[in-house]
Amino acid sequence: MFGVFAISLFFVAQRLLKINVAYSILLTIFVIFQLAVLRTTWDLHRDIFGLAPMFLTFSLIQTKKENPKSNVTLIALILSAATA
Repeated sequence: MFGVFAISLFFVAQRLLKINVAYSILLTIFVIFQLAVLRTTWDLHRDIFGLAPMFLTFSLIQTKKENPKSNVTLIALILSAATA
């Protein structure tokens, strides 16, 4: 689950914040090794399971705005249901 969370952070950094790949990796490493995040991943698995699909949904919604012909609405709905 921690890996999915890290990948979702990478996508958010790249698509929403519009940071290039090298800085997105640096941001992801910086965030996932903070003590508060590590404690959350060790103890509160439901929170990380909710945050990861939420971040993926946000990045998919941004992709939908940039490319309206893409069919990501179904995937965003499934991820939203997993977040809830």
